[in-house]
Amino acid sequence: MAKVEMNGNIAPNGRGKLKTTVHDIHMTLQGKGGVGKSFVASLMAQYLIHKGAKPRCFDTDPVNHTLSKFKAFNVTSIELLKENSIDPLKFEELVVLLLEEDGPFVVDNGASTFIEMWNYIVRHGIREMLRENGRRLFIHTVLQAGQAQDDCLNGFKQVAETAEPGSIIVWENRILGPIQYQGKAFQDMKVYQNNAATVLGAIQLPVNEYFISNDLKTLTTESLTLDEGQKSSLFNIIAKNRLRIYQRELFQQMDSVWEVIPEAVNA
Repeated sequence: MAKVEMNGNIAPNGRGKLKTTVHDIHMTLQGKGGVGKSFVASLMAQYLIHKGAKPRCFDTDPVNHTLSKFKAFNVTSIELLKENSIDPLKFEELVVLLLEEDGPFVVDNGASTFIEMWNYIVRHGIREMLRENGRRLFIHTVLQAGQAQDDCLNGFKQVAETAEPGSIIVWENRILGPIQYQGKAFQDMKVYQNNAATVLGAIQLPVNEYFISNDLKTLTTESLTLDEGQKSSLFNIIAKNRLRIYQRELFQQMDSVWEVIPEAVNA
C-alpha cells in the first residue's frame, strides 16, 4: 500500500521517484466535467516543459477543446467521436502516433468519452500493446469536493478497479475545499485503500484564495501557462508573485513523483 508523506502526498509504492522518459503517455480520464481535468493536463505539459522536455500534446475532448487553446503546447486535436461512439479509426490513429513517435505525451480526454475510452483501452489490449512497445501509460484523474465529489470518486473507482499497478496519479482540486467524507481524507477512504496498489502518487493543487478568485480565471480565459502569466501585462507584480509561488509549490509536489531524465529531453 502506498505510504503518505508528511505533506499529504501519496508517495510512490516503495519505488522512489518515477523516471520519466520520451515513451511515457500521460492521459487525463475523469467522468465528471468541469473539475479541472484540462487544467491538470496543461499543468502536466507545463511541468515537462519546465524540466526541459518537449511533450507532444493531444486534445481528444469532443465538447471542450480547452487544451487546444494553449499556444505554448502546439496541440494536435483528434476527433474521437463518430455518431456518439468512439471512432476506431481515429483512436487507432492516436495509438499509432503514441507507438511510433517520441513524447513524452499528454492526452486530454473529455468527460463525455470517459467510460467508452477506458473500456476501449482495456477491452482491446491497448495497454499491453503499448507496454510491449516500451510505452508506459499513466492515468491522471481529478477529484474535487462539493457536489462533484461523489461523481469524481466513482470515476476514480471505475478506472482503478481495472488499472495496472502504479499507473494512476490522483489530482486533488481543492478549489471548493479538501476531499473528505465523514471526516476522512481521500487516503483514508475505502475507495482509495481498496485500490491503493494502482496509485503511483497524489498531487494537491495549492490553495490560494486570490489565485483562485482572480489569477486562475485570467489564466484559463486567456489560455496562458504559469510562465506566460508571469511575463504578461495582464498581471500586476503581486499577482505575478502569486503565480511564482503557486508554480513552485505545485512543481515541488510533482518532483516528489517524477524525475525527468535526459532521455525525456528530446531534440
